[in-house]
Amino acid sequence: MQLRIHHLPRYLKLYLDASGTALDGDELAGYITSLLPSLPVEVRDEPARHFLSTDEALYRFASSIAAARVFRLDADEVITEPFKAEIDYEYRRIAYDMPNMFGAFYSAHHMQSAYWELIPREERSLSHVHVVVTKLLIGTFEVLSRRWHARTITLGFPNIISLRGLIEAPAKPREFYILKQAASVVGGEVPTEMVIYELRKHALIGLDDERLTDVTKGYLLQAIVYHATLNPFCEDDSCRLYNAHWQQEMLKAQLDGDYELCEAHRQLLNAIEERLRREAGS
Repeated sequence: MQLRIHHLPRYLKLYLDASGTALDGDELAGYITSLLPSLPVEVRDEPARHFLSTDEALYRFASSIAAARVFRLDADEVITEPFKAEIDYEYRRIAYDMPNMFGAFYSAHHMQSAYWELIPREERSLSHVHVVVTKLLIGTFEVLSRRWHARTITLGFPNIISLRGLIEAPAKPREFYILKQAASVVGGEVPTEMVIYELRKHALIGLDDERLTDVTKGYLLQAIVYHATLNPFCEDDSCRLYNAHWQQEMLKAQLDGDYELCEAHRQLLNAIEERLRREAGS
């Protein structure tokens, strides 16, 4: 596999909406710096809190996020005209960085549009990679299945990584769904400790899991590689850029692979670093 650089990433802007989670933004930035020392990484707050300074502006933005909520899972619709209570909820969540307010289920593309409007014109260039890491669950509507599906990452301008998506989007083993169904039909009784243990064993991770940062690293790399090559994924299931659909695949690629990057993607990152160094020296 030969990868060609179409757009050289010269700046990485990393926005974190991760309060109340185990995500370590400094570790994420340090990881990218270890691979691409010449790529400046700036860690920022959630986009609205970073760019907007007045309550009025925050409330307008909260309205656009409330309007991105998915209306029904089986229809390609969003709320569009949210109730005041829904806007107030989003405003409180954003303005006060409420750690336990995760919202509902949001259209990833509507979220991208709302975030992109915040980014100043001087940073809307192919030199900048913008990545928003959010606690919100995002998804896209699939025409074939006629349903919304949760996503771990949505690539584009900006890229959005969903921490809840990392937990909920990858398919889990069949045993997980059997146990979950069993736990829901026990006639109102509390599931036994054995059932709870098995559910947790088959579930991926939680927002408070110390592995959350390591898992997120690979998806941050996907955003950078997508920006550079328009091809973010790898067919090697040990490479962090592997496009995992199952929980076990994601865990292997991000935590338990035979190596961190396949040879092709290692060469790609070396080529990006070499070009960045040449530019800095010219």
